[in-house]
Amino acid sequence: MADFSRANVRQYRNQAWSDLTLGYDIKHAKISTSSTGATEIVAAVSGKKIKVCHVNIVSNGSVNVKWQSATTDLTGLAYLTQYSGYETAFCPPAFGCLFETALGAALNINLSGAIAVGGFITYYEEV
Repeated sequence: MADFSRANVRQYRNQAWSDLTLGYDIKHAKISTSSTGATEIVAAVSGKKIKVCHVNIVSNGSVNVKWQSATTDLTGLAYLTQYSGYETAFCPPAFGCLFETALGAALNINLSGAIAVGGFITYYEEV
């Protein structure tokens, strides 16, 4: 018979999380900008790619949003209207990522206009 004590459930949950994250350090970064053009969300890390596994973003007005690896587009435009946004499902490292920067490149968000945009991303770094 299975042991569903609190300690064993916690152990199974932690093991499942470890299996999904493959031991990577999962990090978070806030999105808070209202500048037209590119804004750095995660600074470049020498010798590593930034791999995004979750995005949550909301706009205070109508604006187009795209993600960039330094100045190279990673995504197409997301057309946001006032008080709208999007959220992706969490994609753990065991299943890949949503998008990734080039090696040693910063992750930028690029806005088509000076509209307040906020939210957060979840990511990890990989060689």
